[in-house]
Order: sequence, then structure tokens, then C-alpha cells
Amino acid sequence: MKKMIVSFAIALSIFQFLGGCATRYQSMGFYSKEGYNDFRLAKDKFSITFRGNSYTTEEDAYKFALLRASELTVQNNYQYFVVLEEKDISTASKSYSSSEYLEVVSDKVLPGVSIIIKCFEEEPKKDYIEAKEFIAYNAY
Repeated sequence: MKKMIVSFAIALSIFQFLGGCATRYQSMGFYSKEGYNDFRLAKDKFSITFRGNSYTTEEDAYKFALLRASELTVQNNYQYFVVLEEKDISTASKSYSSSEYLEVVSDKVLPGVSIIIKCFEEEPKKDYIEAKEFIAYNAY
């Protein structure tokens, strides 16, 4: 029984470590370079930026930006939004490490996306996202 508990604890620790590597859905803090940042451009327009770390996929970075857009839409009493502009703001970096016998160069991509959205109370004609539905299917 004790061996099974220890095995479970080790497996749980590994899972938590691996799950903790990717950028979490969170506001970009004062000292953090990862997470979302947003600001209002007009009554019904917002700019949202999301930056991830090297464990975050480009798809997840885009989903996190859309999730924040959905939250802003609902918080401001709108139901729908349209992405007016989107820009890939990913950055690449190289890291070097060496020892007496080995030199390693690794390329890392830090995914990032910037979007501008316009919010609507009534259903737009095309290419819209229903905010509450997006949140329901993509909440983390």
C-alpha cells in the first residue's frame, strides 16, 4: 500500500511539473513577460495581446487572446465580437550551453499574438464569435 501511495505521489508530481511548464492563462504581471494584456481603444473596441513561453503553442496563444476578448466582451455587456486585426508578435531566441565534451545550441520560439476586436450587442452579419459560447468551450 505504501509503495502504491509513493508511486502515485511521484506520478502526480511529474504531471504537475509538466503541466506547469506552459504559460497559464493569466494577466501579464508587472515583472512577467507572459500572459495577456489589454486596453480599450473605443467604447466597443479593444486591443488584446498574449505572449507565451517556449512550451506554449501558437494555437494556445491565439486561443488565450480570444478567451480574453470573450471575457472583455461579456464584462462590457456585449454578446458578440469580430476580430478586426491580428498580428503575430512571436519572438525567436537562441540559447547556448556547453561543457567540456558537448556544445548545444537551441532555438526557441516564444509565441505571441496581438488582436483588435470590435464588440456588438446584436449579431453581426459575418465572421463573429459569440463570447459566452467561446468561454464555455475554452475556459481553463
